[in-house]
Amino acid sequence: MERAAVTGQMLIALFAEMERTFAAERTAHARAVAAASRRLAGRPLAPPYPGRFHRLSG
Repeated sequence: MERAAVTGQMLIALFAEMERTFAAERTAHARAVAAASRRLAGRPLAPPYPGRFHRLSG
């Protein structure tokens, strides 16, 4: 293997790990802010659709 290729791969892995960490921190902060203002965070609930779910017999 070439040293330049290995070094490049290590830098990409380092930046990817940093971005994952930053994304997790941003998400945690946004959830904390939403909870402090008594709002729901996350994906909105789907409206109920009649006939969408069927009761299982048994």
